[in-house]
Amino acid sequence: MAQNNHSARMGKLQPYTSEDGTHYPQAFWCLNNFNLDINRRFLRYTYIVYSSVENYDAGRTPILGVERVYLYEGDEFDALVAANPAFVGMLLQETWAVAVATKEGPAPTEGEEDTRTSFFEEAVNA
Repeated sequence: MAQNNHSARMGKLQPYTSEDGTHYPQAFWCLNNFNLDINRRFLRYTYIVYSSVENYDAGRTPILGVERVYLYEGDEFDALVAANPAFVGMLLQETWAVAVATKEGPAPTEGEEDTRTSFFEEAVNA
């Protein structure tokens, strides 16, 4: 993902002090990984941290070894889904919207019309 795309990362500023005592008053936290497996009843997402938005924008490396991992499996996953139906519904709607909007097949060469379509272009809600 392109750096300095703050809206896609939806980052947050929150100070962070590392185990060695280094303080990062403008630490920039952002989502790095999101894994959802509905059949396995599994959700895992990971946030990483940069020392600042400026360092994120410059494409620098995040603070090594620092991440916040959230993991929900089995009954814990079921409880999360039950407590947040709007979140789950929105997530599923958005994944369908992206799938429907994704044109598949070889990209046209420059100057050619793009006639590709989505696999799900004609899909309807069940």
